[in-house]
Amino acid sequence: MKKNHWLMPLLGSFLVLTLTACGITEKYDRRIEYKKSHDINQLEIPPDLDASMEDELVIPGGSKRNNTLTGYEKNQAKGRPGSHNMKKKVLPIADTVQVLRDGNSRWLRVKAPVDEVWPKVKTFWLEAGFLLKRDHKQVGIMETEWTENRADIPQDLVRRTLGKALDFFWEAYTRDKFRTRLEHAPDNQGQTEIFLTHRGAEQVSQGENFVWQYRPTDPELEVEMLNRMMVYLGLSEEQAVAQQAKAQVQEASAVLEQQTLRVRKNFMQSWRLTGLALDRSGFSVEDRNRAKGLYYVRYVPQKTVADNDKGWLDSLAFWRGDEADKARDFQIKLDEASNNTTQISVLDENGKAVPEAVSVQILQVLLEQLR
Repeated sequence: MKKNHWLMPLLGSFLVLTLTACGITEKYDRRIEYKKSHDINQLEIPPDLDASMEDELVIPGGSKRNNTLTGYEKNQAKGRPGSHNMKKKVLPIADTVQVLRDGNSRWLRVKAPVDEVWPKVKTFWLEAGFLLKRDHKQVGIMETEWTENRADIPQDLVRRTLGKALDFFWEAYTRDKFRTRLEHAPDNQGQTEIFLTHRGAEQVSQGENFVWQYRPTDPELEVEMLNRMMVYLGLSEEQAVAQQAKAQVQEASAVLEQQTLRVRKNFMQSWRLTGLALDRSGFSVEDRNRAKGLYYVRYVPQKTVADNDKGWLDSLAFWRGDEADKARDFQIKLDEASNNTTQISVLDENGKAVPEAVSVQILQVLLEQLR
């Protein structure tokens, strides 16, 4: 972990007195505190742990400088075509937002069109302390940069005493990023569905150094950020909690049948759940066509910190050799089937069948997320 060693001599005397007086008891504050996070050198999170593509889609009229709060507010003030004045586009009443739930997956439905909701969600992330890596309105995907959660820093006596004056001395050992996907609600004109997924990284010791590696997705953190988003969109904190509590649970169910994944859900339910499963599985959703039942996804083999910590596709013979480090494009195809079920299959970038080993491996990953 990065530390500011030049400050150690200055703190030495204080630490001796403090440690003599009483022992240090670490207490972790599980609040979420991204907004106070100081600037992070982009190299601190290695490119290996970034699943977003470098050759992302370029949206006409888009600008990287608008992915900061200051830049976005300047763009809003100029009134450029396609921009929205947030003060005029507020979602004012609580019943405009509700939580939907299927199995362990939750998402929001907002009674407003995507064009209205998009700038609100974007400003939510910027004001929460995040920068945006992906801001692709045409595809409906917004993804934050890696950001540290300052609440994950141990709250020991030394930090409680010196924290206000020397807060920059401490850094969190975890980083988080979030992907938000906005879609037109299929059965309600003028409404938007918002899907949110989390990815995490943590520093672990490797010999005398510290390295970054992925940590598991945190469902509780996803729920917390959905709550905060609901409050930002107009609900009170009590209303947001009540929405989460009354969201009805419907158990998701799926089974792998050779090279097909059969989901015991209708097409629309399966479509939502598959999108969330892809987001959580490390795929980059480049585009989608709901009418054709297609997700266009990309997978980049992950470089990991140890030989026994490889990506889930790295063990396939089909991927070995010079091709192993190349990004792979797939189509995830959903088809309505009998008895109110949906079949999911894997195709290559040209819509042709992939080798059985690759298909089964990908479908197994989706199956784990759909259970």
